Amino acid sequence: MRTYAALLAMVFLLGSCARAPIKDISDALRLSETEPNLRESLPLKPLVIAIKREISHLYKTRRKQSMQFGDRLVPVEDYILGLRYFVELIYKHQDYVSLWKMVREEFEIYESYGRKEWGEAFITSYYEPLIEGRKKPQGKFTQALYILPKDLVEIRMREFGERFALAPPAVRGRLMQDENNELAVVPYLSRQEIDEGQGLNGQGLELMYVDPIESFFLQIQGSGTVRLQENSREFRVGYAGQNGHAYKPIGRFLTHVIPLKEMSLQRIEAYLRTLSPRALQRYLNMNPSYIFFKPLKENALTYLGVPATAGRTIAIDRKYNPMGALGILEFQSPIFNSKLDMKPAAWKGVANFVLAQDVGGAIKGPGRVDVFWGRGSAAKQAAGVMKQTGKLYFLAPSEKLISKLKERRHNNEVRRL
Repeated sequence: MRTYAALLAMVFLLGSCARAPIKDISDALRLSETEPNLRESLPLKPLVIAIKREISHLYKTRRKQSMQFGDRLVPVEDYILGLRYFVELIYKHQDYVSLWKMVREEFEIYESYGRKEWGEAFITSYYEPLIEGRKKPQGKFTQALYILPKDLVEIRMREFGERFALAPPAVRGRLMQDENNELAVVPYLSRQEIDEGQGLNGQGLELMYVDPIESFFLQIQGSGTVRLQENSREFRVGYAGQNGHAYKPIGRFLTHVIPLKEMSLQRIEAYLRTLSPRALQRYLNMNPSYIFFKPLKENALTYLGVPATAGRTIAIDRKYNPMGALGILEFQSPIFNSKLDMKPAAWKGVANFVLAQDVGGAIKGPGRVDVFWGRGSAAKQAAGVMKQTGKLYFLAPSEKLISKLKERRHNNEVRRL
């Protein structure tokens, strides 16, 4: 999906991990010493659809890879067997109590390293925006959405050997000649150089024009839909690349006007709209990270390559957590009385099955999670207030279950002969 889907999460990440950093990927998960208290708040049918899509995609693209759960490596082929079995359990056990009983018996439960303790996760949320725009700049629609510049290059660090195993997956920049006329990779243009310095003008990279604040939050989400004022046609745009600069959450620069406990997308946007264009740009420039877009013919896809599912898709740091894994996320879900409310009227404790399908520029470390809330204004309202501590668990089919499923598959194949 927005894949760098820089999530609403990014706006709020104001602190850092209090524990010692992980030195080995195998330390990111361990067999859980506590058990999740499953409190499903969502229908299971969309989850089944999402798992079936993921199974098909994993089989085609990652079948010969492995997923790491602590010290245990699970071949993707074996994990697919576990996912298929999980879907069988949903069909057989319509009530959550019996479903959860069978899951506990057949799957191993792993907990994440956490920021302060095992199992803990800092949770935020993202959504798919629906905003207005124009093909040409006019009125408030002054900010261009750019396609990926041709001079942006990416260095894939992990392809240079094991010593870069914990390095960022990629480093981005542009080729320039130095004072000795030798080529060198240098940092790409920052937000200030692109928007204020007009560093991309004249290259024909403009897709369409939108409100500057909407553009900023669209970049945080990484994908969305733009409805053109000229003809009411809707165009989906998705993540095409990022300029390589580190994301700096704008919320950390607004604590003098918005108390930290009240920091939310809604409060941030409301304040930004009180500023002059020049003052607004100064704040936006504080985040040098910049997202480029591409037109989409279908729903935006996650990093894994499948559509995001509201409430079920989560973004994780794939350096530490297994991409494609089935998990359980415990958190407090906001409840609003009105579509116009900036604050929830109440919070409800939930613990839902989720799928690790996405990544995000601000999702760093084993204890960071971003939940995809859905599309449109209601999703934006809920995503805007999500910044809390919860619990993150991942499920892996036990060795005993995998053996049983392989034997069953073999017996079925024999019967067909």
